[in-house]
This record gives sequence, C-alpha cells and structure tokens, in this order.
Amino acid sequence: QLGEQVSANTCLYKRNPTGQMTNWQRLLTYSDYEDIIKDKKMKNFLHLHFIDQHFSTAYNVNFLKHFVVFNVFKNKEKILNCVVPLIIKIRGRFEVYYNRKLYEGGDIDNAFIMWCHILKTKCNSKPYTMDFSILTTSLFTMDSSDEENRIEGFFTLEDDDL
Repeated sequence: QLGEQVSANTCLYKRNPTGQMTNWQRLLTYSDYEDIIKDKKMKNFLHLHFIDQHFSTAYNVNFLKHFVVFNVFKNKEKILNCVVPLIIKIRGRFEVYYNRKLYEGGDIDNAFIMWCHILKTKCNSKPYTMDFSILTTSLFTMDSSDEENRIEGFFTLEDDDL
C-alpha cells in the first residue's frame, strides 16, 4: 500500500527472483563451506558476518554499525570526519578508508586484514575507546620456536605403521 513501511525481505524479493532467494537460503543451510565460498558475493557476505559475530561475542561491539559503510554517498560527510579506519564497499569491492586515504582491499578478507593493520599501526589498536590489541597482536605476531618442533624420546616404527 502507498505510504506503508517496506520490509527488507520485500525489497529483496523485488530485486531478486524468489528462486534466487531460496537458492541462497538452501546454499547457506545445507552446503559445505567449500561450495559456499565458490560464489564470491556469498563468501564476502558470510565472512563479513563471521567478523561481525566475532566482534559481538568478544568485544560486545557491532562491527557492521561502527566500522563498515555500504552507502558512501549517503554518509560522505561522516566518512570524511571519521577518526578511525573504515571498511567501505565501493563498486562491489571492499576498500579501507583512513585519514582521507583509500587503501585497496578487494574482498572482505583482504580489507579486514588491511583494516586491522591500519588499526594497529596508526591507531595503536584502539579505535575510539575500544581496545582491539588482542586481535591485532594475534593476527600479526608469529610466535614459533625450535623447541616446539622438536620431538623428544625414542620411537619404534613397526612395518604396520608405515
């Protein structure tokens, strides 16, 4: 009806055929992970929500609300005045924006790594008053030593073990 609020599902059904929506639902519900990520858009959607759920669980932060921008033109002034790195979706790609510079990301995986790198190097892993140093340290620190790879003791291999 004229003047009524339109739900998100109604908009999706108008833009995409019902069969496509059903196909996406079936793919996400019943397919293996390897089959899901063959579709680039579905992979980005899934990984973006994995990231959002991690931030919701570990930090009680809505990642999509605070650090991801889907509509650049609507939020142009806010983006220009932002003091933290943002992941921006432009022309079907995810790019990282910080301090009036746009860093190439590509898909959400690369953009998230770039976002974390900028967060660590330029913001000391602390956007606003949040502290993501555990995340950035675990992503960018390699902690391996020869002691971990050494096997101690004597082992006898039987012919059946080979």
